[in-house]
Amino acid sequence: MSIDFKILNEESLERIRTKATENGYSALFDLNSLVLEHDLRLITSPYDFDSKVELLIPESNSWDKNYDRENAIRIFNALPNFRPIHAADERLWVSLAFGNYFEYAKRRWGADDTKSKDLSQLILNHWFCPTSRSRWRDHAISRLWWVGYIANSTPSLTCEEVLDVLYLNSELINSFLGHPRTTSSLRVSSALLSLLHGKYFDSKPTAFNRNNFRQLMHLIDLRSGRLHLDAISDLELDKLLLDCFNESHKD
Repeated sequence: MSIDFKILNEESLERIRTKATENGYSALFDLNSLVLEHDLRLITSPYDFDSKVELLIPESNSWDKNYDRENAIRIFNALPNFRPIHAADERLWVSLAFGNYFEYAKRRWGADDTKSKDLSQLILNHWFCPTSRSRWRDHAISRLWWVGYIANSTPSLTCEEVLDVLYLNSELINSFLGHPRTTSSLRVSSALLSLLHGKYFDSKPTAFNRNNFRQLMHLIDLRSGRLHLDAISDLELDKLLLDCFNESHKD
């Protein structure tokens, strides 16, 4: 366990964000180099972090060679006692993306192969995460932690069953993680994942369809805008999700 794990303070984080916005190449360095070059300040992290946990370096961006499934469990295990309430701390994720997992982040998101005009946006998208959606879907490290957390926190399914659902298709996991307003509720996400596992992995599985799944998530968002889904009974929640699935998969 890392006893003296340090992360960027707010002022230093914003300084690097500004550098990345102005010129991506000025920010594409590991954390130690950035600290020395820009006189950044590190503070003691309030979170436990196992610095011995390494992430698998992707062999390519292909679905079976990026190792997202394996790395989601690794980063979840690297942050013991870490809870969703802590996951809004951008300082942690930026520090890990530029720090311990800098080489992973570069390889996973093709930073070394990106044209200069696109590099600033690439870094802003995958090394920084100012919004809940970016933390769930885009950030190089935090998106992995969220998958690991969900996989280990869904009572009706095993960790592997959850991962089977989420990594059934790249569009599925992107759409799922792209709706944090709905899926950040563990109760709602657990019920939805249970439904999806039954639909996609039963004896006569429903074929995954990108447009149908997008429509499903859209319908759930609409219903959650009218109802507080966490306030309704389990039976009502299961029926609502099933109705949304059936409506979105009529074709």
